[in-house]
Amino acid sequence: NPTFDISVARFEALGFSVGLIEGYRRHEILKVNPNYKSRFLVYENVRDKVLPVLQKTKKDGIIFGEDDAIPRNIFTPDFVDRKIKEYDGENNILWFGFQKILKKKKDSSHPRGFYVVGAQLIWMPKKLYPIIKEVMTKQKPQHYDGFLSKNMDLPIKLVDKDIQMKGRGKALLK
Repeated sequence: NPTFDISVARFEALGFSVGLIEGYRRHEILKVNPNYKSRFLVYENVRDKVLPVLQKTKKDGIIFGEDDAIPRNIFTPDFVDRKIKEYDGENNILWFGFQKILKKKKDSSHPRGFYVVGAQLIWMPKKLYPIIKEVMTKQKPQHYDGFLSKNMDLPIKLVDKDIQMKGRGKALLK
């Protein structure tokens, strides 16, 4: 992804330590399995590639950012630390950056009352590794943003949801 280098430079300029987690490559999977559903790719990358990094980290957690996430000036390590405290990020997965909220109603398919598109910036606390691993292993692969929007087995909070909704969901992303 040509945006990757821009994304890494932006995170580093804001003060983050960035590491590459090499995911599955869609074109390689399609050579082996032409019927592969590309919508599963992010889910499988998180389950198989990101979670082992979470398990091994010596920190309290990690922020998983997709390769095209380019954060705004506000998204600094201090900002993240404040939001982790404010939203109890030790016990919750925090969804920092997203594109928009598609649904804002309470029904059985949207148990939190919304369906969010764009899973660009996700805080995963190390403490929740066992349950995240268990839930992702038991569920079948799907769109990752759909998994986060619909799953009720994991404690997930949208950060500054009302502020981001006013900005059409792009308050933290460029």
